[in-house]
Amino acid sequence: MSEEHKKEYHPKKDNLTISKLTIWKSVSVILGLLLLISIFTSGFSRGSNTKGGTADQPTQAAPPAQPRAAAPQEIKIEGSSFKGAESAKVIMIEYSSFSCGFCNRVRGTIDQILETYPDDVKLVYKHFNRGGTDSQTGQAAECAGDQDKFWEMHDMIFDKGSSGNLENYAKDIRLDVASFNECIESEKYASKVQQDTSEGRSLGVSGTPSFSINGKLVVGAQPFESFKQVIDAELAK
Repeated sequence: MSEEHKKEYHPKKDNLTISKLTIWKSVSVILGLLLLISIFTSGFSRGSNTKGGTADQPTQAAPPAQPRAAAPQEIKIEGSSFKGAESAKVIMIEYSSFSCGFCNRVRGTIDQILETYPDDVKLVYKHFNRGGTDSQTGQAAECAGDQDKFWEMHDMIFDKGSSGNLENYAKDIRLDVASFNECIESEKYASKVQQDTSEGRSLGVSGTPSFSINGKLVVGAQPFESFKQVIDAELAK
């Protein structure tokens, strides 16, 4: 065999080259598969609960305040009970439910707001019916309001529970019980509870407590500083 042929024909060397190519192709395929697996598996979460809690197991802290523009229509506040300065620059409308634990929790923060801004903030209470006892307790507070004791009944229901005996609550705050019972039985304020709820939903309210502060929606039992930020911004205008 000539030297030229020896240079062109090396079976062992050719076989080794083919083996190396085969190995690299195999490694490339494996690495490609691993990359695809990594991409797809990282794209799926291991749990479907993105909210961090449920109605029975609420989150440790309420979500941060997310002020946003409410619907342009004017919110009607006539006929709703309120606290604070009647002609205040900042109107803070609370959509609340007597069966809502976070609504009960935020009461202290609301008191702090009214103490901090005695001449600048007016709190208006609106009902938000989530079902259960909400319609009945909302009506009970309104019926107590007929005897100028809306806030006394409001506090009583939150303090003693929304599933308690409303007639006993009426006795505890010294209402005319006969008139109170007549008001409840007539469902005089059932439409008001529903109207408040529908109004809240039209503004983007989907849970309680929610607050419209001069048209800015703040959701949840936020700390005082979160409300203060929105209120101060409104007062600075």
